Amino acid sequence: MPKVLPCSKEEMIETARKILLDKGYDACTIREVASVCGVSVGTIYTYFSSKDVLVVHAIAAEWFQLLDETKRKSRAWRTAEDGIAQFYADMRQFAFKYKAFFLHPPAKEKDSKDYYKGFHILAEQIEDIMSLLLIPNGKENDKALSAFLSNVMIAYVRKAVTDLEDTGYEQFRPFIEKLLSES
Repeated sequence: MPKVLPCSKEEMIETARKILLDKGYDACTIREVASVCGVSVGTIYTYFSSKDVLVVHAIAAEWFQLLDETKRKSRAWRTAEDGIAQFYADMRQFAFKYKAFFLHPPAKEKDSKDYYKGFHILAEQIEDIMSLLLIPNGKENDKALSAFLSNVMIAYVRKAVTDLEDTGYEQFRPFIEKLLSES
């Protein structure tokens, strides 16, 4: 008969999310999650190959919820600028909530491949949202513009998190408006 774990994979993810939010990235260790869940460190590694993989799982559900809500709301925005402004605000709020993760690139070289692969996936997801947000301007098929706006969005959100400045959308709104009017 299979052994019943005192903590499911989903509970491990939720525990990691709680530790991440309550105590920060450094405190969210495989050992701490295992301890809280009442399982061995090896059990955690059965499901997650590293701390960063566990942390990504911990924040992924909320990220996908943000993307889904943006897709749903995209039909209501009259202009691309309105949608981009709201998406920026939502992304910035998400990044500040999980800033400890955004400020800790992988320490081990072997983990950096997964980190940059994940970053590439993130950029593609943001590009898809940008395409939706460009519909009111008739530019939804401009893949280069979507990719460029995705990179601009990521850069400004990262700047806000790393510099802890009030890097609001208003700082780059004129640039976005000019870019959308000329493209």
